[in-house]
Amino acid sequence: MEEVSEKSQRIGRVTFSALFLVLLSVFMFEKDSDNVLPEGVCIQDKSFQWTQEYNNFLRDNTDIKKRYIIFASTLMDFMLVSFVVYYFFRYWKSYRIIIAYIIFFSTRALLQRVFFMTRLDGFIFEHPGVHSITIPYHDTNDFFYSGHVGTCFLLFREYRSAKYFKLSYYCLFTLVNQWMLMCLIRTHYVIDMITGVLMAHYIYILAEKISFFFDVLVLGIPDHKRMRKYLKPCERCGWGNDCCLDYMPHNERQESIEALKYSNQMRTLLNMNNMKSYVIVKEKGKNVRSFQSINYDSSINNESLLSCGQD
Repeated sequence: MEEVSEKSQRIGRVTFSALFLVLLSVFMFEKDSDNVLPEGVCIQDKSFQWTQEYNNFLRDNTDIKKRYIIFASTLMDFMLVSFVVYYFFRYWKSYRIIIAYIIFFSTRALLQRVFFMTRLDGFIFEHPGVHSITIPYHDTNDFFYSGHVGTCFLLFREYRSAKYFKLSYYCLFTLVNQWMLMCLIRTHYVIDMITGVLMAHYIYILAEKISFFFDVLVLGIPDHKRMRKYLKPCERCGWGNDCCLDYMPHNERQESIEALKYSNQMRTLLNMNNMKSYVIVKEKGKNVRSFQSINYDSSINNESLLSCGQD
């Protein structure tokens, strides 16, 4: 696909900027009384209002409520226990998920020690009569942010990275059930659960960067065994992240740099229609192991990639 002309891009930027300023001024100065809580009301969750009928139903039907809690707790138990089994017995090759859990729950614990939120009417969470391995039933103020949906999303991302797709779908199914349950029995505000997912997502990316120091520098785990997701070279263009070389062991980093130089030379010769030199270079490049079969996108800034991978 050819790049749109500079003139058309400039017109698009001007149009977008003007539209943005108009919308900003409209919403900034619009007076909406619905966005102002009446005196005496501290917090309001619209999702609680939308599901008030279901909350009343579960309050009046305690047996159904307890069965629902047991079902959702069993999903969480199986998800976490099965992951522990996979992690220890299938020899998981990265400590990324452990680091992610430490950061996720440490940050959550810190927030809950300095910020408290009151419950709204309708809180009906209780011990269902069957113990859970992973879900605490004691009364506590741990609203912001949700560890339930955050845990589900962390494991969802980890299973996707390891290509256990069926288990990742199970984690997603568990997340949806936890979200519904906690909304209906008023265990979490909607902002708690949205923030739990967002925090899990970005902490998981951060943990992948931090895990380099433990996985590679301490344990010496080869890069191709670490199941990298966000810093793994793209299968189509070769580079999923401009500085992915920073998170490779030294020997693999040098191989990747040589492979990139080789691919640049090959593309240059092809553009010059110098087929004779192309064949010679291709024969010399057979010993390059990394990214031999990848057709690199000519729009990639290869100089920045090389400079970012240098020691």
